[in-house]
Amino acid sequence: HTHTHTHTHTTHRQPHPRAISLQSAIEIYCILFPAPLPCSSPHHRTAEQRKAVFMPYQVDDKVMEMTNSDSIFMNCLPAARGLEQTASVIDGPKSVVFDQAENRMHAQKALLHVLYHGF
Repeated sequence: HTHTHTHTHTTHRQPHPRAISLQSAIEIYCILFPAPLPCSSPHHRTAEQRKAVFMPYQVDDKVMEMTNSDSIFMNCLPAARGLEQTASVIDGPKSVVFDQAENRMHAQKALLHVLYHGF
């Protein structure tokens, strides 16, 4: 007596871990990855090596679409459009990079005032 086994394989698409993390994200923050980081390994010393490693983490429209509807995009500037984020993201409606830079400027001015004039 011969038995024929039929296996049904159901593929359940699990959301990418990055997508799960982004769903509740309120702030998306970038760093400038063409610049070497102090903790960079010897394998990531050149701009091209860093670009190859970090481009999969570029913030683009797809990434922003995965975020919370109230999310904002931040970058401490300078920013390289087309590298760590696309131009459509940094110039887009969720971007607060110039407000962020202005706030940093006021904080720096306050610090300079305290250092120069004291409390």
